[in-house]
Amino acid sequence: MPPRARAATPLTAAPELPDLVPVALEDLDLDGLVEGRSVSGHAEDLHADDVELEGCRLDGLRLIGGRLTRCSFTDVEITGSDLSGVDVPDGRWHRVAVAETRLAGTSVAGGMWQDVTLDDVRAARLDLRFATLRRVRFTGCDLDSVDLTSATLDGVVFTDCRLPAARFVGTTVKRAQFVRCELDGAHGVPALSGAHVDQVTLMSLAAPMALALGLRLT
Repeated sequence: MPPRARAATPLTAAPELPDLVPVALEDLDLDGLVEGRSVSGHAEDLHADDVELEGCRLDGLRLIGGRLTRCSFTDVEITGSDLSGVDVPDGRWHRVAVAETRLAGTSVAGGMWQDVTLDDVRAARLDLRFATLRRVRFTGCDLDSVDLTSATLDGVVFTDCRLPAARFVGTTVKRAQFVRCELDGAHGVPALSGAHVDQVTLMSLAAPMALALGLRLT
């Protein structure tokens, strides 16, 4: 038998923000380090490489599509924003708080999330393949069809989240907890071995587990 995963611990460090200077997205220089800014505005199909944000807030930002390669967010708050469809390959997020924001179809494949919280986030089809999630909390999130293929979950807590049709194929669970979550139609359920689940979550796992075991309902 594989070793039992340790219980997830919800000790997630919060972002530390300085006094912020408001700036519109179109006036922001994305070459190099961006510090101490409160960014708002709208852009579609924005492309940038090696963007570094430290001690910033994205407030009401609407960024649809585009690609931010190897972006680094440290001590960042994202509130009331829409980052749907943005491709953020190999991104690094450290002490990031996301609230009331849309990440529908956003891809963070191969990235690293450490000390990240997501509250009331609409993130259907969020792509976290091959990503490492360490001390990450999802609360009240819509994660329909989230893809965690070959991702690593280390100290990850899902509370009151919808994860129908989620993909866990090849997922590595070091510490993970699911509380009052919906996992109907989830794929790769055996990879969740060792995760901590409550009774509500367990009931939603019944059908995916039966399918994984080759059981037939009569």
